[in-house]
Amino acid sequence: MPITVLATQHWQNAYTGSNQGAGAACSLVDAGSYVGAIGTIKQNAMWRVDRQNPPVGKTNLQIQKNGVGNPSTIACCLVPDALATQIGNLHAPPGPFLDQANARFSELTRAIHSGLSQSVGSRRMQAAAQKGQVLMEVRVYEVQGNFSA
Repeated sequence: MPITVLATQHWQNAYTGSNQGAGAACSLVDAGSYVGAIGTIKQNAMWRVDRQNPPVGKTNLQIQKNGVGNPSTIACCLVPDALATQIGNLHAPPGPFLDQANARFSELTRAIHSGLSQSVGSRRMQAAAQKGQVLMEVRVYEVQGNFSA
């Protein structure tokens, strides 16, 4: 199955303020930067992309609002760690191996951006525990499949 992005059955508590600018934050991470230690990958003035506590074998990418308390998440996407090692050598000499690595890098980056973007767009209200309380949630998306190249 080629790389695809699927909605999971899981929802994440979400930031309740404006999501303005959150879509642009989806491009702060790519196939070369998504794997690593828990913490912030990159940020702009309003949003950051963090690696959060992951399930086994996956990276849990979240876009979060800077400077606010919990919940600060506006998007969540799970990405298999193994895909990072399957990209290939991006520093190979010109030729088929470099072409394949570049194609895989681009394919995975598009999937990551898509998963985060779809998660931003999934935000909805939760049933409030108290009258007048506003609670939001976003759907968790997951990158699945294998490289097409």
